[in-house]
Amino acid sequence: MLMVMAGAGAQPAAPASPAALIEAGRYLAAAGDCVSCHTQPDGQPFAGGVAIDTPFGVIFSANITPDPGSGIGSWSEPQFARALREGIAADGRHLYPAFPYTAYSKITDQDVHAIYAYLRSLKPVRYTPPANRLLFPFGLRSLLAVWNLLFFEAGRYAPDDSKSAQWNRGAYLVQALGHCGACHTPHNALGAERHAEMLRGGVYLDEIADEVVIMNQARVEQVGTPQQVYDRPASPFVYQFLGNVNVLKAPVLAEARAGVRADVANP
Repeated sequence: MLMVMAGAGAQPAAPASPAALIEAGRYLAAAGDCVSCHTQPDGQPFAGGVAIDTPFGVIFSANITPDPGSGIGSWSEPQFARALREGIAADGRHLYPAFPYTAYSKITDQDVHAIYAYLRSLKPVRYTPPANRLLFPFGLRSLLAVWNLLFFEAGRYAPDDSKSAQWNRGAYLVQALGHCGACHTPHNALGAERHAEMLRGGVYLDEIADEVVIMNQARVEQVGTPQQVYDRPASPFVYQFLGNVNVLKAPVLAEARAGVRADVANP
């Protein structure tokens, strides 16, 4: 029923109706946890303005509602896809990699199509987030072209034929939609992920975990209760993939799973 639940390497059939397409997009947006970075605790869903502290200064998340003035309402689907997977906005500006286009580059065409349809179905919110507050020279977006040459490799998720379909689904969720490495992988001095240390822990790990707990109640309507999140069909796929990540030892993974279950049981 949902695009992400089909084999990550194959292109699944498109939903039969606009409503099904929007529902698929809603699920995908939840899997990507878009609401966390694009919704202030007391703000309108997906209207942006969340302050993201980085070693280079503060970046404020964008308004991704379909408001044509302050959001993405005037963006075409190709423009949206380019921003999502290449980090280039509709007006040609480079986006900062605090927006994880480095991971979203792996998202399939049909999943991009569904996410776009879902975001277009949302209530438009007229709100312009504050300007970024970055140290010099990091506010010069032209420098991001060089950063991309050094650290960004565009391309869709490529299934590992030696692994099961379930493992590949989990890998797709972790590496693409879930962009887990953005918070759980160490970064170098220029903010790029150290892929050789995949998922060993990142600078923002504790802050993100606290934020998820704090915002759970605010996100119930858009994302679901903690138990519903845990019970989603995607969970077994993610666990199987993580169980095969070389840098994680089995006892540590077992403890992590137990911790997730304890958090869900006592939200």
